[in-house]
Amino acid sequence: ALLIAACKANNISVTPNRIRKALQNTAKNVGMLPFQQGWGLVQVDKAWEFLQGHRDDHLQDIHFEVKVQGSKSRGIYLRQADEVTMKRTFSVEIDPQLKREDEASEETQRSKIDLEVHMMLVSSASWVKAPETLVFGNSGRAFEIEVDPTQLSPGVHSAQITGIPNDGAAGNTLFNGPVTITRPLPIQKSV
Repeated sequence: ALLIAACKANNISVTPNRIRKALQNTAKNVGMLPFQQGWGLVQVDKAWEFLQGHRDDHLQDIHFEVKVQGSKSRGIYLRQADEVTMKRTFSVEIDPQLKREDEASEETQRSKIDLEVHMMLVSSASWVKAPETLVFGNSGRAFEIEVDPTQLSPGVHSAQITGIPNDGAAGNTLFNGPVTITRPLPIQKSV
């Protein structure tokens, strides 16, 4: 409510996606794995600074839906012993959601036609590989990532593929896709 009121008072566009991105991009890491803490601890003052700094960035108003093809989830979750014994390749689809699909105004249609997103993809772990860059329009794009859990120790491991605008603005994540691996302990046979 504080951020929405401040945006309205300062003529900054207010959309759910813009507010969400401000909160996510400025959340404080509390020292846990991403699947434990989510984005982190909300910092309203930092979120307000983010909103002011990105007031003219139209990408902040777009929701980038992430889907792993062949799955209903937006991330990759490997938990079974047979899933973590080899490298695997996954196809991930990014679908930009500009406005409601049924909105037919000329402005909405023009923004869809004109959309061209250039971004860098960053992996937070060496065992997850993705293309370095990605370019797509309003119909989105699919890309492949490779996950190699074979050298991971037993336990839970977490990584993320993050989409960042090509301008390299620090702390401006447009989307992320989580990768979680649970590597079981090896079976020990008793004598």
